[in-house]
Amino acid sequence: MTLRSSLRRLPMPPRGITLATVTVIIFLHPLTTSVTATPGKLTKTYRDIAEGFSAAEVKSWMQAREYGTCAHKIPQAALRWGCSEEVANRICCQNRHYAEYAGYWQSTMFLEDVAEEVAKGEPVDFYDPEDPTKLLFRAPIGRTWGDFLKESEQHGWPSFRDAEVVSEYVRVLPDSGEVVTPYGTHLGHNLPDRKGNRYCINLVCVAGQPEKDAEKKRATMKSAAALKGTAGGAISKEELYQ
Repeated sequence: MTLRSSLRRLPMPPRGITLATVTVIIFLHPLTTSVTATPGKLTKTYRDIAEGFSAAEVKSWMQAREYGTCAHKIPQAALRWGCSEEVANRICCQNRHYAEYAGYWQSTMFLEDVAEEVAKGEPVDFYDPEDPTKLLFRAPIGRTWGDFLKESEQHGWPSFRDAEVVSEYVRVLPDSGEVVTPYGTHLGHNLPDRKGNRYCINLVCVAGQPEKDAEKKRATMKSAAALKGTAGGAISKEELYQ
C-alpha cells in the first residue's frame, strides 16, 4: 500500500485537524502488517515458502537470538551498495513491522554497482547480510530489468515476483504476510496484487556481500595497504572500506 493510496482511504479529519497534521502522523507511525496483510496467492512458490511447516518450525524462524532475531549484528563489511550498517541492524534484526524509507534503495550505489550485470543481460543476485552465503532473490526472471525497476520505483521498495524467490532460504508468515528467513532476518512483506504475489523487500536486508565479491574486496584492500605501506604511510580502516 502506497502513501498516496493510504491518504485516499483516510476519512475527512475532525474539525481543527488539518490534512497536514494527518500526513505527519502517518510519517511518524508507518502502516504495519496488521493493516496491509493480504492472503498470499496460492502459487507453487508461495506454498513452498509459507505452507507445510509445523507450528514449532514457524515459531523458530523469528525467535529471540543473540541480536534481536539475528544470530549477530550485521557488520558494515557484510553489506554491498553503500547500504548502512545502522539501518541494516535496525530493520533486519530488531524489527518485525517497519521498513527502510520508501526510495532508500535509490539513494544507495545499487543501480551503479549492478550496471555491468544488467548490461550483460544477467540477473542480479541478492544475499542475506546476516549470512551472505544465503542467496535470497535473483532478479529479473521472466521479465526485463526495466519491468523490475518500474515496479520497484512505483512502490518504493525492490519488488520481487514468485519466479525470483530462492525458496530454500525465504519464508512467509501467512497470518501477517511478513517475509523472513528461517534463521531470523526480517526481509519485508508479501503484498499480493492482480499480477500475483509481490514480495516488497528492504534492499538493506538483501544487500549481503557474497563471498566471491568479499574475496575481491579483500584482495583489493591488501593491494591498497601494500601500496600505501610502500609509500611510507598507513592505510586507515575508512580507506579500506571506501
